[in-house]
Amino acid sequence: MRSILFSIITFSFLVAQAQPISSSKDWSAEKNIDTVLGKKGCVAETVYTDEANGDQWRLQVIKLMSSNGEHSAPVVMAYPEVATTTEYQEAEGQSNRAGTPVFSMTLFQPENVDVLSVGSRMGDRLEMVRRIKGDSTFTVKFMSQTDVVKEVEYSLRGSSRTIRDMDSACQ
Repeated sequence: MRSILFSIITFSFLVAQAQPISSSKDWSAEKNIDTVLGKKGCVAETVYTDEANGDQWRLQVIKLMSSNGEHSAPVVMAYPEVATTTEYQEAEGQSNRAGTPVFSMTLFQPENVDVLSVGSRMGDRLEMVRRIKGDSTFTVKFMSQTDVVKEVEYSLRGSSRTIRDMDSACQ
């Protein structure tokens, strides 16, 4: 009886821990990870490192996990790894493919999360994920009310495979 209980506790602990799903070129994915939205979920991401100051900026495709273990539709998020003094209230994202739309991104600031992030709007998120999976770069312009305060060009090398693997692992 003790060994069965120990096995159940050990299995529950392992399932609750972040687990790698996939990595391909510039992208990686994990499940059961704490997200920038303040909840656990699955995350496929790439990281841009600013050569001038070493700051890192993340571009993520997130599927939040519900209490019954199912995952949401994906949302695209972008944010600096460390809280920055640069103030921004919104952003625009666009892939490098000619003729693709410019996506407006909304400021998110969930409780208990120190860093400001911008995310896809509900109506745009599936098209944004499609662009991220199909194109070679995705640029996010973080903007104040009057100016672009930071422009980040993310590599999409490996995004298609990594996001596909995340979708399979996190349904």
